[in-house]
Amino acid sequence: MGIRTSCVMLGISAFLIYMAGCSKGESFSNGRYDFNKCDRVAVVGVSGNLSSETAQNQIADFVGMELLKKGYSPVERAQVVKIFEEQNFQGTGLTTPEGAANAGRLLNVQSVILVNIPRFGENVNMTVKMINVEDGSIIWIGSGSGTTNTLVSYFKAAIGAGSAAGRYEDQHNYNYNNGTLNRSASGSASAIGGGIVGRFSGRSLTPQEEIAAQKVIKKIFNTLPSKI
Repeated sequence: MGIRTSCVMLGISAFLIYMAGCSKGESFSNGRYDFNKCDRVAVVGVSGNLSSETAQNQIADFVGMELLKKGYSPVERAQVVKIFEEQNFQGTGLTTPEGAANAGRLLNVQSVILVNIPRFGENVNMTVKMINVEDGSIIWIGSGSGTTNTLVSYFKAAIGAGSAAGRYEDQHNYNYNNGTLNRSASGSASAIGGGIVGRFSGRSLTPQEEIAAQKVIKKIFNTLPSKI
């Protein structure tokens, strides 16, 4: 089996392993709370293992999309940040229900959302809480997990490496047939390395991470009481 075929087969195997993965999520709500009286909602905190504020804002926007689907009216993320800045609100207490409720009163909303992401890499774990601004109680909570499309990047890298390796193999055969053997394998190594390392550039979520985050969030919000 040639170098090109081996690299392509490696990429296909990685892709099939990824395809076998899935996202999952569950949630629980307070049966005594009337969600029909909850209209305006704000995502006030996104914490955990994320690379930047840009990534946090992306997660908040994905949550806002799911809230809209359920009939809620989420406050736009930029508006939340603007109000916090104007009121000089200190966000250090947002990790607690009491602190989140205080933020909700400042934003004039009925409930607030806290998102915690303890793990965000090849595996994604996420917890989402909806807190009643009136008394600081948790009225809904959900958690979910999934896998990013990281293996797809490896798949693409392996395909690219296979192409580069094939060019090297063809060149090697040509040189050998012409009596000038040249066994430099640096071409295939750089193709594999470059294809994988490129995934980690930038501060926003990669397209693969976006897809994974949206899948997990969608699963979590699947059982949020709907207002529609």
